[in-house]
Amino acid sequence: MKNTSPSPLAWRRPASLASSSSSFRSPFRSYVSLWEWPLLRPGAKFLGLGNYARLLQTPDFWHALRVTLLYAAGVVGLGTPLALMLALALHQVRRGQALYRTAIFLPVAITTVVAAIFWRWLYQPYAGPLALLWQVLGWRPIAWLNDVALPR
Repeated sequence: MKNTSPSPLAWRRPASLASSSSSFRSPFRSYVSLWEWPLLRPGAKFLGLGNYARLLQTPDFWHALRVTLLYAAGVVGLGTPLALMLALALHQVRRGQALYRTAIFLPVAITTVVAAIFWRWLYQPYAGPLALLWQVLGWRPIAWLNDVALPR
């Protein structure tokens, strides 16, 4: 019997594409960061590393950096081992295992369901907020989720 499943490298393609598109944007972002780009006036002024020097002098930057590092260390350093220990402990439990798994996984499932309901409500063709906005603007409502010709 021939194996027809995709190779493991095929599963990495979407992530590789996302990563490569991000790396193409990175040089542009670096270039833009060296300039002062006023939004309401035409023209840009070259500052070089002046933006970064000014950033390093602000206490808000150092506070944000400290909070970010503490959060990352807490999530990786505490959250991952605790999740692994909980998974191993639940794997040992025989009685009530389904109940424990349901109680732990339920918040994840509920979050997804609530998000789906919210997006469905947002895109309702006649009563959703986008439909009401379209009506205020004088446009006809769009059946965002029902019109098969819309994605084309």
